[in-house]
Amino acid sequence: MKKALTQKDIISLENFLSSDKTPASCMNLYSLHGFLTCLMVGPETMLPSQWLPVIWGETESDQIIWDPMEDAEKFIGFIMTYSNMIASAIHNNPTSYKPLIIEQNATHCKKMHMKDWCEGFITGINLSYDDWLPILDSEEDGTLLAPFYLFTTEEGNKSMAEDEEFKSYTPEKWEKVFSLIVQKIHNFWLPHRDLMHKATHKAVSQKVGRNEPCPCGSGKKYKYCCLN
Repeated sequence: MKKALTQKDIISLENFLSSDKTPASCMNLYSLHGFLTCLMVGPETMLPSQWLPVIWGETESDQIIWDPMEDAEKFIGFIMTYSNMIASAIHNNPTSYKPLIIEQNATHCKKMHMKDWCEGFITGINLSYDDWLPILDSEEDGTLLAPFYLFTTEEGNKSMAEDEEFKSYTPEKWEKVFSLIVQKIHNFWLPHRDLMHKATHKAVSQKVGRNEPCPCGSGKKYKYCCLN
């Protein structure tokens, strides 16, 4: 797996997600970024086997085409690396994180993809909705998720069309707003995730020897991987 994706890699991933090889309901690059962001700041750490199928949006009649099979290893690897890049920004340098909502095209005309990005984030919430109830029910932080529905519901679209303040927001302003929201959501769940992480490490360490393969599937010994 790569440590980071180049711009060429990201364009390649974007083209694949929107190609004829993927189902019609496959996420695009913007909804993927929102989805992965949600997974990185949410209450629980989920295994890739739980969330990768959600990205493709496969149905019985509309399956993903891996042609050649090397595509599977390549693009799943890209997604895993992309996930790690987002996680690194959020956990190590939160102020550097930016939601992928602005498209800079060849004519330098900025196109906003807030709806796609917010839909991806909400898909992540719905993947483990019950786990998100503490923040949804919180008096202090319960409103943090409200802006996501401005771009994804008829009522939200109506509010933005009628509200003079919302009308004045530039793409850069929305970028800052959602960057701050993501940081606050991350901070809300951080104590919970730390407790879960410690409990998981304790449980695993009692079953897995230091020199045995790490249960995360990295191929490394446990002492060189998740034990640290």
